[in-house]
Amino acid sequence: MNKVDERKHETAEQVLADVGAKIDQLIEAAVKAKTQLVKKEEMAVIHSQFAFKELKEGLESAWAELAKAWREHESLPEIDQNPAPRKVEEDDFPGTC
Repeated sequence: MNKVDERKHETAEQVLADVGAKIDQLIEAAVKAKTQLVKKEEMAVIHSQFAFKELKEGLESAWAELAKAWREHESLPEIDQNPAPRKVEEDDFPGTC
């Protein structure tokens, strides 16, 4: 009867050892996953910083172009939006009279 008890005990020890090994594997995988996630987050931050910088530079450039165009527009002589109507004379349309 002692041998039977030893086998059960060995089997339980083996099961516990297997469970412990599996737990160690899961912990190792979780640590690797966390490390990869941190690296991906760091890369995302870097990419977002570059994207923000490009966006800011693009907006600054567009604003500078708009300001330049506005200054050029302001320096042009004013155009009369409502010119006086021109009197149409018979000579303006030869051969129609």
